[in-house]
Amino acid sequence: MAGVRHVLYKRCVAGDRRKVKAQSNNDAHQGGGARDLRFNPWPRFEAVIANMFTNVRELDDGRKVYSAPVYWYDGSQKMGPCTVEFWSPTQSRPSDGRLSKVHLVTPFDEQHLPAKGLDPFFLLWQDTDDVIWAKYVTVPEFGQAGWAKSVVTPILNAVKMTPAGDNIRGWVNVQTGMADQACG
Repeated sequence: MAGVRHVLYKRCVAGDRRKVKAQSNNDAHQGGGARDLRFNPWPRFEAVIANMFTNVRELDDGRKVYSAPVYWYDGSQKMGPCTVEFWSPTQSRPSDGRLSKVHLVTPFDEQHLPAKGLDPFFLLWQDTDDVIWAKYVTVPEFGQAGWAKSVVTPILNAVKMTPAGDNIRGWVNVQTGMADQACG
């Protein structure tokens, strides 16, 4: 992963699969089926997200929305951009930052969703030109050559230690080696 600054990742658990397919709770009386990926605890993710998603607007209630254009590859063809937004927590969920409307983020849409048995992760990374990229990466793909050890080692170790249905999320600053991760 030469030329990479930050990597942000999250395991695609069962609830996330429903969000990607726009099949999460469809009952408007129970929240209407949020299609957001949760990154918590937010204080552990906010600085990295602010570094990666540098377009920031503040809402009337004081919450921040971080956004950036995101690119991806389909085969060898560069695609994009689509805009990805991260929203700071709401009062009702004060620990959860959210990648908004995952089902509308093309590299994370249902068409690109790998089989559950491959244990996919949502992966976002910022290159040294400050371009943000996104794709699903499966656990077998993390075992292939070309990945920075500082990225794959904490992910694969967490996969070994965390039950298959449990969440894993974290980030790595590839240039400094700093990283943080939360499981469960």
